[in-house]
Amino acid sequence: MTRLTKEQLQRTLVDVRAAYRLLYYYQDRVLGTVQYIVDRLGLSYAGGWSSFSNVAPRNGKGSLDNWAWDWLNMYHYEFHLGSREIDGHRIAVSVILQSDTGFYDQPTAEPTNPATFASVEASVTRLQFMIGRDLWHPAVAAEYAKTRSKACDDYVILEGQMDGKSGTLIVKSFLLEEFVDEITIRERLIEVTNYCNTHGIPELALASSTGM
Repeated sequence: MTRLTKEQLQRTLVDVRAAYRLLYYYQDRVLGTVQYIVDRLGLSYAGGWSSFSNVAPRNGKGSLDNWAWDWLNMYHYEFHLGSREIDGHRIAVSVILQSDTGFYDQPTAEPTNPATFASVEASVTRLQFMIGRDLWHPAVAAEYAKTRSKACDDYVILEGQMDGKSGTLIVKSFLLEEFVDEITIRERLIEVTNYCNTHGIPELALASSTGM
């Protein structure tokens, strides 16, 4: 625990109150964006989990020794939009929020010491699309991990085996500021679905089209 004087703590707590209120507006906007993506793809939110730390303690469980990050799940969070069988292929979709790439951008960063992360100015905030056809990220974990730094901003196609079948996983990250309104969100979705359709996952489509 960092030692502070009473006056220093008072000043810090003003920033804390402002930060929590800002986080509310930020997370509310993210949730609205993800909901629009869900609706346009004709899918449903199927649960999610933190991709950086453990799930926040609930129902009286957990420990005060848990990381502070465990109570801040949306630092890096996967919104899973479910999976379904289409023409004999298992198609799965997730949208991953990276509120801050700073930990992943600095190879020597320590997860419980944010001062070791890349600077906030050098880091970015992103939404990452992940679409799998007979393949999901645990089966290609080492290769998928490489998509988490801001340097990986192009489409990534991963191939692998899962449940005895060959599959494809497509990953693409966009800066969050590219999702300004419904028009720009739809533009990104058209781009992603078109890319998937021409690179091995033709089942992904907007809700107004036939397909998933």
